Amino acid sequence: MSNNRNLTFVRIASAVLGLAAMLAAAPAATLSGTVRSAAGKPMAGVVVSAQLSGSDMSFSVVSQPGGGYAFPASALPPGAYQMQARAVGYLLSVPTIAVLTAGKPAQANLTLTPTNDLAGQLTSAEWLQSVPGTPEQKEELYHCAACHSLTPVVESQYSAQQWLATLVRMRHYGGESVRTSPIVLPFPMNIKPDPELAAYLASINQGPDSKWNYKTAKLTHFARPTGAATHVLITEYALPAGRLPHDAIVGPGGYIWYNDFQQDLIGRLDPKTGATKEWQLPPLKPGFPAGQLALKFGPDGDLWIPRFRKGGLTRFDPRTQKFTTWVEPAPYNNAHSDTSHVSPCGPNGTVWWPDTENRVMFRLTPSTGKIETFQLFPNYHPTATVDVYGHSLTPTGHRSYGTACDSKGNIYYADIAGGYIGRISARTGQATLYKTPTLDSGPRRMSMDSHDLLWFGENFSSKLGMFNTVTHQFKEYTPPTPWSGDYPAMRDKNGDVWTGGMSTDYVYRLHPATGVFTEYLLPTLNANLRRIYTQDSTTPPTVWVCEVHRGKIASIQALPN
Repeated sequence: MSNNRNLTFVRIASAVLGLAAMLAAAPAATLSGTVRSAAGKPMAGVVVSAQLSGSDMSFSVVSQPGGGYAFPASALPPGAYQMQARAVGYLLSVPTIAVLTAGKPAQANLTLTPTNDLAGQLTSAEWLQSVPGTPEQKEELYHCAACHSLTPVVESQYSAQQWLATLVRMRHYGGESVRTSPIVLPFPMNIKPDPELAAYLASINQGPDSKWNYKTAKLTHFARPTGAATHVLITEYALPAGRLPHDAIVGPGGYIWYNDFQQDLIGRLDPKTGATKEWQLPPLKPGFPAGQLALKFGPDGDLWIPRFRKGGLTRFDPRTQKFTTWVEPAPYNNAHSDTSHVSPCGPNGTVWWPDTENRVMFRLTPSTGKIETFQLFPNYHPTATVDVYGHSLTPTGHRSYGTACDSKGNIYYADIAGGYIGRISARTGQATLYKTPTLDSGPRRMSMDSHDLLWFGENFSSKLGMFNTVTHQFKEYTPPTPWSGDYPAMRDKNGDVWTGGMSTDYVYRLHPATGVFTEYLLPTLNANLRRIYTQDSTTPPTVWVCEVHRGKIASIQALPN
C-alpha cells in the first residue's frame, strides 16, 4: 500500500501466476482449426477468439481463405480456452472448449449459424449506414455515436415529445457518461429544446412516432476482413470491474499504464500475466467529476496526469510511488476548467498543460512551481456561435483538444471546434493557427513523429490528418469505411500511421506512401476506441488501445502475410 492516503489495489489471480510459470517451463504449442457455416462452407474473415480460463486475457486471430485459423505457437500458454467468434450475421452454434497442453497442438473446429438478431451485432457506423435520413440528420446522429453506441437510440420507444426532454437532460451530461453512470457537467448549461432532432430520433426508433422498423428493414453491415486485415494477433486484457480506461501507454519495463474516464485512479498492467496494480490519485476539488482523459511519461520517467474537470495537474513518480499536484491559477480554475491534456516536453524540463474550456495554455516549471499562461486563440470572440457539441458555426469558434511537441519544444494543439492546428512558440509565446483543408474537420488526439510531422485524427470528418511543422503543409487521408470516426493518430518505427474508429471497432493502419489503409476488426462489439499508442520496442510494433466502454485494453500486432 502506498503512503499519504494513496490507496493501492493489487489484483493478481493465482491462476494467472500458475499459468505464467507453466508457460516459462513448457514448450510452445499452438491452437488451430477451421470455421464453417452450418451448411458446411468454409468462412474466411471470422475473428476467432480464445479466452483463457482463470485469466482476464483473451487472444484473437482471423480465419483465412478456406476457413482455417491458427494462433502463433508462442502466443498461447497451456490451458483451457473458451472459443468465441465475431462474424456479423452469425453466431457460434455450440459452446466450444479447447484444451492446450504443454508441447501438444490442439484443434478446435467451429460452426457458425445465422443469427436472429442482426441488429444486436451492428456497430454505430453500421447503424448510420442502415437508418434512413438526410446527410444533415445523419451527421447530427453521428456526433452522438462518436462517444456512445446508437443501439439504445434505435431500440428506444420514446415519442418525439419524450425525446425533447431526454435530449435536454443528456446534453447536461459530459462525454465520459455511460448509460449506467451519467456524469452531470459541473456548470450550468443553457440548453434549448431541439424539436427537429427529437422528431428525427423518434422516426427511427421503436416508439409511437416511428416511420422505420429495423426489425423488418434490410440492415447494412460491413464485410468481414480480407487480405492483410486477416493477418493479425489481438490480445485483450479485461480490467477490474467498473473500469472505463481511456488511455493506455507503455512505460519503463514494458508495463502498460492506464487511466480511468470516471475515476481518480491510474493503473499498471503486466502484459505477460494480465495482472494489474492501481493507485488512487490525491484528492482535488471535492464535488467535481472524477476521471481523466490523458497521461504521458516525461523524459525522466515521471508520469503526468491532467486532472480533467478538477483544474489540476498531477505527477506520479513510479520509483517512489509519490504524487505531486499543481492547480491552475485563478481566474481559470473555475467550474468550466477542463485540463484534460498534457505534454511534458517543453524546454528545460517544462510541461505544457492546456485548459480546453478557458482556452489557455499553461507552461509549468516543476522545479520552481512557476506557471506561465498563454492564450490559445488570441483573437477569439467569446460570443462566437457554437452548437450544443461545441462545434464551430462561425469562423471564430475555437476549443482545444490534444497536444504534442516538436523537436524544439514548441507546443501544438488541435482546435476541435474551429478546425485548426495551433502552435505556441516556446521562445516567444506567440500563438499561430493553421486551417485544416477540410472545414469542420474536428482534429483531436495527435502525436509528433521523429521528422516533426504532426499526425492527428480528424474526428468530425472521419479522416486522418498530417501537418508538416516545417513547411506548414497539410495532407489528409480517408479510411475506406464510412463514418470511421478517426480519433487519434501515431506513427510507428516502420513509418505506418495508426488510428482508431470510435464508432466502427476498427483499428486502422495507414501506409502513407501509398495512402492504403488496413482495417483490423477488434473481437469486442462497440468497444469505443480513443487514443492509439505504438510500441516500437517490439518486432513488429505493438499497438495499444483502450476499449473504453468494455473495460478492456487491447494490443494489436500485424503478422506477416
